[in-house]
Amino acid sequence: MPVAADQQPKIFENITSKSVSKSNKRCLYIHIPFCRVRCTFCNFFQNAASRKLVDDYFDALLQEIEIKSQLAWTQSGLFHAVYIGGGTPTDLSPDQVEKLGKAIRTSFPLSTDCEITLEGRTNRFTDEMFDKALEGGFNRFSFGIQSFDTKVRRSAKRLDDREVVLERVAALSARDEAPIIIDLLYGLPYQTLDVFEQDLHDFLNTGAHGVDLYQLVVGGSAPMLNMVEKGRIPAPATTPDKASMYERGVAFMNKHHIKQLSVNHWARDNRERSQYNSLAKTYAEVLPIGCGAGGNIGGYGLMHHRSFDAYMDAMNNGRSTIAMMVKQGPTESINAALKAVLIVV
Repeated sequence: MPVAADQQPKIFENITSKSVSKSNKRCLYIHIPFCRVRCTFCNFFQNAASRKLVDDYFDALLQEIEIKSQLAWTQSGLFHAVYIGGGTPTDLSPDQVEKLGKAIRTSFPLSTDCEITLEGRTNRFTDEMFDKALEGGFNRFSFGIQSFDTKVRRSAKRLDDREVVLERVAALSARDEAPIIIDLLYGLPYQTLDVFEQDLHDFLNTGAHGVDLYQLVVGGSAPMLNMVEKGRIPAPATTPDKASMYERGVAFMNKHHIKQLSVNHWARDNRERSQYNSLAKTYAEVLPIGCGAGGNIGGYGLMHHRSFDAYMDAMNNGRSTIAMMVKQGPTESINAALKAVLIVV
C-alpha cells in the first residue's frame, strides 16, 4: 500500500533507528544517474553526463553515504553485497571511483567476503580506472556489452566496434585481479540466432569470468521504438524468437560446462557468485543511496527522487530523498521464498 508523502520521513526514521539481527541478509545499492550516450533500447535514461553535474552529484552522494551509514539499522547488521549501478557509474573519474570504494569500506559494516560490484562500460574504462577501483576495494566488475556484433551495437547506439570491445574485455579478464562479468542482451535488431551464438562464442574467447543473459524488453520512450516505426532499423525479435535464443544460450553454457547461478547468470570462475543479484532479487533488505535508487527496509519499499534537481534540492536542504514509499503486504516473506526458488537454480 502507498504511504502518504507526509508520513514517509517519520516512518523511515522509525525503521532505521532500530538495531536488527546480524543474521539478516542485506545489500547496499548506490545509483549513479548519468550516461554520456543513451542506448536506443533504454527507457531509464536520466541525465547526460557533464563534469560539473557529476562532481556536484558526487559530493552530495558522499554526504548521503555519511548520513545513512550512521543509522542504527545500518551499523547493527552486516552488508553481504554492494552494487554501484546506473546510469553509467564509470562516468565517474578514476579518483572518484577510488574515493567511493573507500567511503563504502570505511562507513559500512561489511561481511568479510562482501561482494562489491562496479557496473559500467568498457569504453573509457582505462587501466588507471581499473587500478583505482581495485585500490578502492571493488572486487567485481560488470560491463554492459549487450552484443559484440558491430552492426547490432550501432543499432543500439553502443560505443566501440566489436574488435575494440573484445580486446578490452580480454585485457581486463587476463589481469585476473577480480571477476569480470559481461551482460548480453538477446533480441536486439539485426541480432539473429546466429549472431547471438557468435556473441556467446565471443564471451568465451574473452576469458571473462561470468555472463548475464537478459531478454530485450523495449517500452516507454525508448528511442528504438521510434527508429523502428520510421524504418531506420528492423524490429526487435519476437517473443518466440527470444525464447529460442535463451534456449540456445542455456544449451551453449551446458555444452561448455559453465555453471548456472540463476535463470540469468552463469559463472566460469569460482569467484563469481552473483551475490547481489541473488540476494536483492529474493529476500534481502536493500539500503538505497543516490538519485533514482530503490530498495526495501523493515517491510517498506523505497524509491528515491529520479529527478536530479529534486534529489539535489533534498540533499542541499536536509530533506528526505524518498520520492515513493510502499508498505509491503503480509505475505512478503512467502513471496520472497517463492522468488528465491524461481530465480536461483
